[in-house]
Amino acid sequence: MKKREMTIFGRFKSIRDAMMLSFSVLVVVAVLIFLLIAMNFTKKTIYENSRTSTSQLISQVNYDIDSYMDYMLNISSIIAANSDVSYYLYNTQQPEEELKEEKERILSQFKTIRNSRNDIKLA
Repeated sequence: MKKREMTIFGRFKSIRDAMMLSFSVLVVVAVLIFLLIAMNFTKKTIYENSRTSTSQLISQVNYDIDSYMDYMLNISSIIAANSDVSYYLYNTQQPEEELKEEKERILSQFKTIRNSRNDIKLA
């Protein structure tokens, strides 16, 4: 009687079974290699996309904050340059009648500014 070799393929009764196992192992190894490559590529792509999106979002928020601050500076410049405000604040020797008129004009200007913006509220 012929003694069979004790290898992986020696345990099978037919060459067909050995070939099926070899082919199955090759397919599984190929799928695993493809899976690892695809996962690595996907991981890098997701990381780059999230990094790009975050950078764009931060840039947009910075731009919006700068625009808002510029707008607020413009409003404060308008108020600071107003002669009624300067006269009202620094002229202590004005008649009561003029004082009330200036106050009304200043309040009117503040109301106009407040009404033009939804983000400015009464305290």
